[in-house]
Amino acid sequence: MIRFFLIIGLFLPFSFGSAAERDIRLVFGGDVTLAAWYPEIVPDARDHEWPFARLQGLFRSADVVMVNCETAITRSEKREPKQFNFKMDPDLVSVFPKSGISLVTLANNHVYDYGAEGLRDTLAYLDKAGVEHVGAGMTLAEARLPVIRYIKGKRFAFLGYGNYSAATEKTPGTAYRHPEHVAEDVRLAKKSGADIVIVNFHWGLERATEPTERDRALAHLTIDNGADVIVGHHPHVLQPVEIYRGKVIAYSLGNFVFGGNRRSGKDSALLEISVTPTGDILHRLLPIRIDTAETRYQPYLLDEPLTKLVDRSQR
Repeated sequence: MIRFFLIIGLFLPFSFGSAAERDIRLVFGGDVTLAAWYPEIVPDARDHEWPFARLQGLFRSADVVMVNCETAITRSEKREPKQFNFKMDPDLVSVFPKSGISLVTLANNHVYDYGAEGLRDTLAYLDKAGVEHVGAGMTLAEARLPVIRYIKGKRFAFLGYGNYSAATEKTPGTAYRHPEHVAEDVRLAKKSGADIVIVNFHWGLERATEPTERDRALAHLTIDNGADVIVGHHPHVLQPVEIYRGKVIAYSLGNFVFGGNRRSGKDSALLEISVTPTGDILHRLLPIRIDTAETRYQPYLLDEPLTKLVDRSQR
């Protein structure tokens, strides 16, 4: 049985009781680009606490906060020949650890905007700031490596796969979402002792509100091989959450703090995953407000539920 929906018991994180305090809590956000229009619109680009200031209560209460870092972090001027190139000031990298974001996926179509030099810089700046990363590297083997976290007695493996700038055995880039690579990596993570495997995918069509059939098939394959949670991004808008074989697939979380867009905001959300002491995996979507004119790239939690997009069952 497959179910699609966007809402399961929305309530703010501050209402959790003592039982939930023993849970392992992970929060996932969508596309983050502290580049392009971002330094022009925020009140002070040097204020490293600005973009996530109104989410600090949520972030501090989570064991892991992870986002899609959709930009190169570099001072290089060697742009790749493409329509949009995003380059984040390396001085802003401390925004991540100061905000409680300790893990990012780099498997996206902008991390290689400044080529091999830009990717090398991105990895180095994140490493220096103590921010772990998945989905990109100076070789394919490096890009496919998981990040392993031990949290409250459980072992988590995080993986990331993209849709552009594929790495090879000898050249840098992203871990491309080849189904055989994904299946192999997930199986290996489980075989190596991971209790929970979480896979990030950069996929889909921009501004499309439904996943493609190809991406649904890849999501199902990933879970069939042992993954427990799938987090998607790239469309820049929300897509449905699917429950497949009891596992969570969030096809697209939409934008988060995305400096590539200066227009009016869209509905967006964070995905919260809770792993109970007995190993059950629960989830909920936390709606957030993103409006460049109103918030100047400073999202905040909303009390009202998201508009329900899809609610159907299939065999």
